[in-house]
Amino acid sequence: MVASRGPSSGEFETDAGSDYKDRLLSLLPAEPVAGFLAINGLLAGKVVAPLLDWGVLLILGILTVAYARHSRFPPRQILVVLVAFLVWVFAIGGPFERQLSTAYDPLYGSIALILFTVSAPLLDQQWYNGMPHPINGEEDDNERVGP
Repeated sequence: MVASRGPSSGEFETDAGSDYKDRLLSLLPAEPVAGFLAINGLLAGKVVAPLLDWGVLLILGILTVAYARHSRFPPRQILVVLVAFLVWVFAIGGPFERQLSTAYDPLYGSIALILFTVSAPLLDQQWYNGMPHPINGEEDDNERVGP
């Protein structure tokens, strides 16, 4: 929930419509994405050995999982965080663009990013329906939809 000042009072009120956006933002691993963007910027325009390119992706993937575990996410949430990171890297290009230049098309990355962005919060809601959410600790009062 996002808090905002009411139009005439000095008190804060919550915007229930922002819950979807908050959940989406809670799924995206900002730190590993930022780290990847920095490294990707350093490697831009250079001929990079495949081992270095894929090794950086592997190490950042492992750090993404470590970040999620440190944040005490349940196993399914860790999987979603890892997939979010990989989808972001694919959308950015990185090793996919440098190492698979004949097969990589930025259009595929954009489509994958859009599909993940739309579906991840729905999976999150389905998995944690009726249980405390690992990010905000609030319980979801909706009927249980999934397993």
